[in-house]
Amino acid sequence: MSTAGAQQCDPNYSGACVPIASDVDCEGGSGNGPAYVRGPVYVIGDDIYDLDRDGDGVGCERS
Repeated sequence: MSTAGAQQCDPNYSGACVPIASDVDCEGGSGNGPAYVRGPVYVIGDDIYDLDRDGDGVGCERS
């Protein structure tokens, strides 16, 4: 089974594939990437990309 071309998703999030990158921002927001995710995403570990700004466990709620 080949994983070539498959995107790796950060295990700290669920609900959407948050790519593993130097920085990830919410699609349609004011962030500068280089990677983006369309939410909502649920924080199930450490919110390393600070996607859940209000601390309620859900990030990118308005994308």
